[in-house]
Amino acid sequence: MSKASGMEEVKKYFTAVLELSKSNEEFPVNLDEVWMLVYSEKGKAVRALTTNEQFIEGIDYKVFAQNGENPQGGRPTNEYYLSISCLEFFIARKVRAVFEVYRQVFHHVAQGTMPSYQIEDPIARAERWIEEQKEKKALEEKNAAMQPKADYFDNLIEKGLLTNFRDTAKEIGLKQNEFIDLLLKKKFIYRNKKKQLKPYSQFNGDLFELKDWGNDKATGLRTLITPKGKETFRLLFGMNYQLKLDL
Repeated sequence: MSKASGMEEVKKYFTAVLELSKSNEEFPVNLDEVWMLVYSEKGKAVRALTTNEQFIEGIDYKVFAQNGENPQGGRPTNEYYLSISCLEFFIARKVRAVFEVYRQVFHHVAQGTMPSYQIEDPIARAERWIEEQKEKKALEEKNAAMQPKADYFDNLIEKGLLTNFRDTAKEIGLKQNEFIDLLLKKKFIYRNKKKQLKPYSQFNGDLFELKDWGNDKATGLRTLITPKGKETFRLLFGMNYQLKLDL
């Protein structure tokens, strides 16, 4: 391989390395085959590998001395073989595109989580599709079982976070009528034909929430204030606002 290698070529190489690792090969990657993906020359790659305190000889890589002289003259050469984890951190993570290919091969295939549509072998693809359907069904069943609890706690949280006009006014230091008058004046809310307080549409779902209410005699919608609305009105109409009016 080289820096000019296409991603398909890199993927085929990583797939071959994955197969070696499955056979319990501890150091399946020959540095001679991958250093050019990151480094301009092998010597720089060797120095980076052997002088980096993160990598330990015998654990992350292994050195094999070659018998005979270097064909280009000089001392005999060494071959360096990397573990899978060393390959990832020493080579793959250095180049984003290379790491994406590495991740697809090792983090998906090795864990059996590659999507079925990415698997070329038709039998393996079919087997993975069956697993996906089982996983989907199990998740749907789990969600269905948890939904009543989720709705219950959502209602509890919602009731605890949404406040009415009276309580919001009290929290920001205003009387209820003062607070409502300010909201009407500043065009946050209006009174409908039944004299009910309703938010303008641009603020509904953001500063206000309309919630159903009902009893044995009547039902309807009431306007409540969201946490964002409470903080907004505290900043607009709280103590600082009152000080400005007094000046």
